[in-house]
Amino acid sequence: MLISITKPIELEDWVEVGSTPSTGICRVKDIRLMSTELRENRGRIAIIPNSQIINGKVINYTKSGFTALEKSIWVGPMTDLSVVRRIVLEEADKDPCILPVVSDCDGPHLPTLFEHTLLTVRPEEEPEVLASLNPIVNVVDIQGSRVKLQIKVWVRDAQRSEEIMSRLLQSLKARFETEGIELRDP
Repeated sequence: MLISITKPIELEDWVEVGSTPSTGICRVKDIRLMSTELRENRGRIAIIPNSQIINGKVINYTKSGFTALEKSIWVGPMTDLSVVRRIVLEEADKDPCILPVVSDCDGPHLPTLFEHTLLTVRPEEEPEVLASLNPIVNVVDIQGSRVKLQIKVWVRDAQRSEEIMSRLLQSLKARFETEGIELRDP
């Protein structure tokens, strides 16, 4: 009953339930009185007690509108990090699934990504709100023969996050090879 009143999840939402172990990203297939049925990306069905949904951690990717994807890469210590940043931005810009670039079908829905009672500005009024979704490349560790970079991009399609990140990494690998940037083992 609490789920029907508070509506943390609804049918067909993409969600993740629990902290450890979590369900991973699943689609809500059925909400019953005592339990909720979720379908995992790999097709398995998970039956979660509603008490876990009400009392536990639930991430609702459908309601959030977008999610961050992060990936670490290692480069040589003499690598020009400004070149790496430029390549990441250019390659992410080419992918219509990575924000802030949006395809024609996403364009009309973009303002709804920022609809929240605590957020008073709109992307059409304040361009820096949309710019906050630009890809980020941060240095997170330096060791003698390598530098660890953290790449962060935002996507709307949480259920396709592995596919989108794979496509981005493939394009980055090709560009790094073309521009002579050496990737290192972790």
